[in-house]
Amino acid sequence: MKIKLTQDYLNMIEGIMEGGKAYLEKDMTAGLVAQRLGIKKRKLEIVVSATFGLSLDILIDMFRVVHARALLKNGVCYEELWKVSGFKSLECMESAFECIVV
Repeated sequence: MKIKLTQDYLNMIEGIMEGGKAYLEKDMTAGLVAQRLGIKKRKLEIVVSATFGLSLDILIDMFRVVHARALLKNGVCYEELWKVSGFKSLECMESAFECIVV
């Protein structure tokens, strides 16, 4: 039962992040993901941490970094990436780039 529930949560996160591209919203946080999915934030954080070994907020930033890298490869100006990748600022994007290896 726990494995199925964990997989259900992961599928829901994938749906909102990949399908809904929620990571592009600048105000998207772990709390908002949990709220949209109707799941307690703490429970969602536990599943993500146990599965990936990182926080849900870092997972959101990973989606943003992957998106930004793809845009960069397609010619989007580096200084403009943060605006179209869901980051709140250039500094936030650069911090995520430094901390996340994808």
